[in-house]
Amino acid sequence: MHWADVIAERLLERGGHHKVASGTSISGQPHIGSAADVIFADIVARAVIDKGGEAEVIWIKDDMDPLRSVPRQIPPEFEEHLGKPVCDLPDIEGEPYVDHFVKPFLEGLEKVGVHPVQVSGSEIYLGGQAVDLVRIALEKAPEVRSILEEVSGSKRPDDWLPFQAVCENCGRIATTKAYATDDEGRVLYRCEGGVAGKRRIEGCGHEGAAELDQGKLTWRLDWAGRWKLLGITCEPFGKDHAAAGGSWDTASVIIERIFDYPKPIPLEYEHFMVEGGKMSKSKGNIVTLEEMLETVPPEVVRYVLARTDPMKHKDFDWAKIPQLMEEFERVERIYYGREEPAPREDPGDMRRLYELSLVSMPPMENLVQVPYGHLLTLVQLYPDHDDMIAALRRTGELPEEDPEGHLERIRGKAKNARAWIRDFAPESMRFSVLEDLPPETADMLNDEQRTYLSALAEALGTVAWDGEAVQDVVFNLSKEVGLKPRDAFGAIYISMLGRQKGPRAGFFLTSMDRDWVVARFREAGAGSDQDRKE
Repeated sequence: MHWADVIAERLLERGGHHKVASGTSISGQPHIGSAADVIFADIVARAVIDKGGEAEVIWIKDDMDPLRSVPRQIPPEFEEHLGKPVCDLPDIEGEPYVDHFVKPFLEGLEKVGVHPVQVSGSEIYLGGQAVDLVRIALEKAPEVRSILEEVSGSKRPDDWLPFQAVCENCGRIATTKAYATDDEGRVLYRCEGGVAGKRRIEGCGHEGAAELDQGKLTWRLDWAGRWKLLGITCEPFGKDHAAAGGSWDTASVIIERIFDYPKPIPLEYEHFMVEGGKMSKSKGNIVTLEEMLETVPPEVVRYVLARTDPMKHKDFDWAKIPQLMEEFERVERIYYGREEPAPREDPGDMRRLYELSLVSMPPMENLVQVPYGHLLTLVQLYPDHDDMIAALRRTGELPEEDPEGHLERIRGKAKNARAWIRDFAPESMRFSVLEDLPPETADMLNDEQRTYLSALAEALGTVAWDGEAVQDVVFNLSKEVGLKPRDAFGAIYISMLGRQKGPRAGFFLTSMDRDWVVARFREAGAGSDQDRKE
């Protein structure tokens, strides 16, 4: 059974309606790991719905969090705002700071079929929705301190309160310490300095009194509090939160003993790695959802997260995208009965994996699949997109009529392939077809290769113009004329590309006009070295 269906069954044992939460800090540009959090939530929600329950995805933008560092995408002068809630930061390029990062993130999520209910942390707190939770947490502060020491081993001073006020003088939230409440129920605080990210930020020294809607609960109280406030029943989170005595352990006790609400069912997941390492701004290996969608279709983003247990290692490598695409396309063929699964593979599990990877349900009735690897060749043969589509129709790989939207899928996939070739392909995979055959290129061929190309030109004049059929002719003819396959294929690539290697010959040749290919091989095969010199 798929891991999402296991969680869905656990949830449905509790009841029929569920809210699966995820949250994202907006102190900088959300990366693919942030997107994974929301996509995991969507996969679980879909599994609940598929089993007859009701489920919705709640996405919380943590815009009351302080600015911890200056993202590379914003002006360096924003450093003066470190420690302030991101909802209060100045505009960037004429739009609110939060919207500048949230808008492309949500657009990317929409492309992968995730349409969450949006909740703003600043609206929860500054809008007064969390006042009752804050009051409970303050009244039970001694018990909160006891839980923190009991679960995490972290001892707080007797005057510590689980509240971060926004300083009315400097506007920072990371620098205030709440130490008491007054007779009117306000929180007394001192702006004495604190830590945002890994940096110490000095406070302004102001002492003030904040209303309960002029700040927020400290992190572990905040996490538990929003479970209660929003009715959350499940939440995915990274494994760092699940460390012994960490955020999950603490919030799990706080939610039941302080807020009198059952803890959600957790979904712990391994961090999303990039090229073998953890994403880091200092390493410059941050990958966003938008960037990933440049090179792979939306369903493949979902597939990467759905295909294995969430706690299994997930490593994204730009260089290995063709292999990733080939893997997904195989699952797709198995789903549509075009290929048999391996003996160790469960057909039902493979079908379920494909369904959870889809952006929308139900799947199309039929499959028209142009492999990504083939598209990597086509987009280089045909810089004009319409010419590429015409070539696919000429070879019968794309039907003239398209009632189910296959053309749109293939156009999107070709756009992905074009971006990968442009940005990530090694030089060995990049090519351009020679418009003419220069003499110096023709002289790279020996007599045996020219004889082979002449024979190949004749054979290709009558064979079915199909990739597999042409591949067979290319290979079998080399044996007939006594030419090593390496030299036979080399002759093809020299005459077409001016080099010894190239894409898979059969599909490469049939992607072009038959008459043009035949003419080129006749030209390349004409005469021996001596004949050409004469």
